[in-house]
Formats: sequence, structure tokens, C-alpha cells
Amino acid sequence: MGDKLSNDIPQPNVTPESYLSDVQNSVGQLTCFREITEPEILGLLQGLVNSKASGIDGISAKILKIAAPAITPSIVSIFNQSLATGIFPSDWRVARVAPIHKTGAKHDMGNYRPISVNSIIAKIMEKLIHNQIYDYLIASNLLTNSQHGFRPCHSTTTAITNII
Repeated sequence: MGDKLSNDIPQPNVTPESYLSDVQNSVGQLTCFREITEPEILGLLQGLVNSKASGIDGISAKILKIAAPAITPSIVSIFNQSLATGIFPSDWRVARVAPIHKTGAKHDMGNYRPISVNSIIAKIMEKLIHNQIYDYLIASNLLTNSQHGFRPCHSTTTAITNII
């Protein structure tokens, strides 16, 4: 019955591109990212914690730190090309999923939660994109003062203080 009902409801012609045009029309040039620089990447690579888990590519943080001066120009080129074209490399979308025990009996699969371990390079790219989008939202004053979650210097305490 559920399948028949969902087939009876007309679906609008929605494509991923239509969402982008809506964002561009309402927000402006959100799709214009600034260019990533070599010092930015070099700093992130050299600041990696050696014990950070490697993704499905098997490239460890320690290797990336050691090789940072040699690989930085290539990584910058790949990142900037990705930003310019809007294409995130498909290999970076693959994650290794590890079950992490929460509590209770270890033989009960319901007591585990999945953790996705992405490649370190993909995490660096995601961090750079996050920072640019966040900076844009702050500079454009698009975040309300009532937004306390996932923001620096904001917490449940500041939310409660605001309410009181």
C-alpha cells in the first residue's frame, strides 16, 4: 500500500543543479571559494597527530607529515582544481566503517555503533571547505544570534543564558 501511495504523489522535477541555482539566487556567490595556498596545506599536514586513523587508502598521518614539503604543491593543485570544478574525488568518498562497542554484551550487535574512517587527505579538504563556508556565513551575517550549536564560543550554557 505504501508503494502505491508514493507512486500516486506527483514528484517535482528536482535536480541537484536546481538546489545550486536556488542557493546562488538567494545567497549570492556561495560557490566562489578562495584559492587554497601552499602554506595553508603545509601547516595542516605538519600539524597532523601521528596517531590519527588512516582511511581506506592506508596513508598514515605520520607519512603525510614526513612527506608534507614534497607533496604540498600537488595537494594544493588537486584541492584548487576540485574547488574550481565542484568535483570531490570519488575515491575520497569511500570510508572504512568500524564497529565501536558502546556498552552491554559484546556479542549483541545492537551494542555497537558505526564509525566511518575517511582518508586523512579527504578530511583536510572537508575542513578547508567547512572553514570557507563558515567564514562566508559569518561575514555575510547569515547566522542568527540564536544559533548556538556547532559554533565557537557558543554552547548550551550560552543558549540558556540568552533565554534567561
